[in-house]
Amino acid sequence: IDIADLIAREDVVINLTHCGYVKRLPVAEYRAQHRAGQGVIGITTKEEDFVEKIFVTSTHDTLLFFTNMGKVYSLKGYEIPEASRQAKGRAIINLLQLTPGEKVTALIPLKENEQGYLMMATKNGLIKKTALEEFASIRKVGKIAIKLVDGDELMSVELTNGSDEILVATHNGKCIHFAETDVRAMGRDTQGVKCMDLDDDDYMVSMIRIKFDKNCEKTHENCEKTAENEQILTKNENEAQNETMYKVLTITENGYGKRSDISNYRLQIRAGKGVKAGVLNDKTGMLVGLKQISQNDDVILISDKGTIIRVNGNEISEFNRDSLGVRVMKVMEGEKIVSMAITPTNEDKDVQAQEEERVENCEAETGEDNISATLENKLENEEFKQENDAE
Repeated sequence: IDIADLIAREDVVINLTHCGYVKRLPVAEYRAQHRAGQGVIGITTKEEDFVEKIFVTSTHDTLLFFTNMGKVYSLKGYEIPEASRQAKGRAIINLLQLTPGEKVTALIPLKENEQGYLMMATKNGLIKKTALEEFASIRKVGKIAIKLVDGDELMSVELTNGSDEILVATHNGKCIHFAETDVRAMGRDTQGVKCMDLDDDDYMVSMIRIKFDKNCEKTHENCEKTAENEQILTKNENEAQNETMYKVLTITENGYGKRSDISNYRLQIRAGKGVKAGVLNDKTGMLVGLKQISQNDDVILISDKGTIIRVNGNEISEFNRDSLGVRVMKVMEGEKIVSMAITPTNEDKDVQAQEEERVENCEAETGEDNISATLENKLENEEFKQENDAE
């Protein structure tokens, strides 16, 4: 008798943290906790850790773990240890036979008999599309998902349907938006094709499969070819109807960010130079990443000093693509944001406030807060004086 035949089929919630801890818990417990007002993240982590991926799957669904070295490992949902809502879970290195220096960079849940493709992007600017059937059987020691050259690493993986749209971004703030059909399907043990024409000092930091609102048509269905063999979005008579609930969020090293509509990122041909993802300078720092965020999402930012902040997406202003943005997180001198993650909005304000506190061993806050408060008080006093003079 196969052990899988003894496992009940039930929906479960899988949590994966930034530091590599994973656990599962029943959906019923998760929903009860959600209704009680404790937020959607029911997990106790180290102060410098946070939940990076959370999704509902089945105990018999397959989870594909992709690593920076281009390998893929597989576990069934029931193979993820069940834990309580408060437990941090099990270290992923205890479940997968990872080699020294190997770390998980992407996790893809697959339903039984799922069809589609896996789109993989590397740091050095390659992209590859491989049919899911190539990953039907994966041994415990893992399998090669993409062939990498020395110095390159697997940066991101997305599940696609064959006709999706892809948006990638680089450290120097360039991005390119292209149709998935521009990438032909290839075998598993191959390198892929050029995704973007990178400068010598540049590298890719993000790849996303673009999500569209049900009321918004895909951009490639509203495009016209130009003489330069590019595709430019045509102007919709009612731009408001053409906007989606999903916005493109960009974050820079020095804590600046903005939300933009996907229509700001024109559809192009793969392997081009791309367009600016924003205005980058000494004030903003370089681009950390680019993701899509909805009205029901928060963004979590973490710095190289261990600072973590959680911000509701709606609090980040919307701007055009080629703009500076606003300060999302204040970083100290010598500090840089190194990672970002999107997670469902946490409804518990106390929990959210705790997650925004600085972790232990971080340097003390500078006097910038006091300076800002003084300036705000001064402005308020001046406004009050002007109102009295007017009276």
